Amino acid sequence: MDCVRCGSDNKLETDRIIPGIEGGEYVPENTRELCQGCHKYRHERDKIVATLEGESQPDRVAVLRERLRILDEQNEPEKVKQRGYYSYWNDYQVILPREQTGAGIYPPKEQMAFDWPETSSRVSTIPV
Repeated sequence: MDCVRCGSDNKLETDRIIPGIEGGEYVPENTRELCQGCHKYRHERDKIVATLEGESQPDRVAVLRERLRILDEQNEPEKVKQRGYYSYWNDYQVILPREQTGAGIYPPKEQMAFDWPETSSRVSTIPV
């Protein structure tokens, strides 16, 4: 048996199509085999989409959309099959150049895909 998303036969896990939290059961009609990387991707993507659906602040929506874009781009089935799951939080620093600020390392404002509010304190308090 192979991963239904990328075709890998390495570290297969049983995934519930309808998650348990939504009443999904471990029955053949509701399960599929995913490799560990595709399984992690699926759950991370589901979390971002759920958060995005409940968010109304434009700056937070922009951040979540960018996270989703990067997650999708870096976890295309062929990429997952070749190198495994790409974690946004662990690996994102490699993609964007960073600048050192007093509170940590963040991308320069001008490189972000959205505008930071001028009075926002979030930029200086978000741990990396």
